[in-house]
Amino acid sequence: MEHAAALVISELLTNAVQHAGAGRILLTARLTGTVLRIEVCDSSPLLPRPGLPDDDSETGRGLLLVCALADRHGTEPTLTGKRCWAEIPLFTSPETQTSAPLVES
Repeated sequence: MEHAAALVISELLTNAVQHAGAGRILLTARLTGTVLRIEVCDSSPLLPRPGLPDDDSETGRGLLLVCALADRHGTEPTLTGKRCWAEIPLFTSPETQTSAPLVES
């Protein structure tokens, strides 16, 4: 599941960078039980509208990937812009996982 989480983080951050402009972007990842919740907040009040890209389009599939990989996902307005979030279930407890961390320093 770490690969799914990394891809969801990448897609949500990429969308924020591409569509939110030069404002602040905040990434939060929180593990509650066996569910990883990923949130990306940005300064744009415009909520994303998923659509189907043309077959030859090089963009427009990010939210489709998030939808396919996350158990739950959504967007919501905030006082300073919006929050896009996704929840990914982990099928083993964090204490028994042997995979590498999502972000290496």
